[in-house]
Amino acid sequence: MRAEPPSPSAVVRAAAAYQLPGAPPLPERPMSDEAFARMLEECDYHRAIGFAGAAVRSGDLPLTAGQRAQFESYWLGSLAQSLRLESLTGRATECLAAARIDTRVLKGVALANLVYPEPSWRVFRDADLLVRGDHFDAAVEILNDEVGVARVLPELRSGFDRRFGKEALLRSDDHLELDLHRTFVEGALGLTVHLPDLFTSATHFQVAGRPMSTLGPAPQLLHAAYTAIVAGDWPPRLSALRDLIQVLLVQRPAPGQVRDLAKRWRADAVLAQALVRAADTLMPGLASPLLDWARSYQERPIERLLVASHRGPSRAFTRHLAALVVAPGIRGRVAYLRAIAWPDSDYLERRHFTRRRYVARALPGRDR
Repeated sequence: MRAEPPSPSAVVRAAAAYQLPGAPPLPERPMSDEAFARMLEECDYHRAIGFAGAAVRSGDLPLTAGQRAQFESYWLGSLAQSLRLESLTGRATECLAAARIDTRVLKGVALANLVYPEPSWRVFRDADLLVRGDHFDAAVEILNDEVGVARVLPELRSGFDRRFGKEALLRSDDHLELDLHRTFVEGALGLTVHLPDLFTSATHFQVAGRPMSTLGPAPQLLHAAYTAIVAGDWPPRLSALRDLIQVLLVQRPAPGQVRDLAKRWRADAVLAQALVRAADTLMPGLASPLLDWARSYQERPIERLLVASHRGPSRAFTRHLAALVVAPGIRGRVAYLRAIAWPDSDYLERRHFTRRRYVARALPGRDR
């Protein structure tokens, strides 16, 4: 009896684990056109088109001639977008360097060029750049004036992004997005990151002859963990889990340094959950001292609270409410509470909210 073909979801998971030891098998024969269409949709969601592309080009993921033509068209379009974003990142880092503003390139642009066999494996839809908090407003102004990217939406309250926020979303006239970061995640777990740690080390790389810097190996691994567990969608995208494994295997961060940072950032639970999820999903045979630690780690109640506050349909509010537990000082907590409870009128108007509807979004079961 012929075995049932793998589901589109199983194919995407196998593609995301491509060439990892013990990776799930890819199908031996082309899928039906219906299954292929669903696979392409899931590849898009999981940002896995580059992994699948590597398998298609090598012949390990068989497609019909029509499917291959459709796949190649989509993949090449994604790669073209990535190249445009790399160019935008290069211009941004050069302008900020000229103003003596130190930067760290994050996520797709950095990881594609550092930890994957070929940059084409890791496609991305926006660029991410980290600057120090005290340079945040100046960086936004410089990027607006010299690179042509403008803030898409006003901040919650004047000064909030520089003091408490995660990022400002900037966009060019041709719709390229650049996220300018201050920390890794919005809300409570973004406030517990010790920001000076992000600039004490750097990994250097080049893109099209342009020098760039990203995080050192230990903070890089932790950033991948945040992205997988609390900073993105839940369940996590497969690309985020693959990023974590690639950083672990290629960058080889020192386990002691990683655990010291995680403890200082109150991120032990984030790291442990991310490592276990990534290994169980993509590489069950992974052997690592950090994974051994993660599997035995016992979370404390406050850690479960902080992680849970970043999940669920009300997380836009719960992660801010949890931030009141960790925000620095009474004045800091009051300022944070004032911002989330009474945002500026510009913030509400640009998001088409009345104050009543804004508050209603935080209530369970209400329309969002």
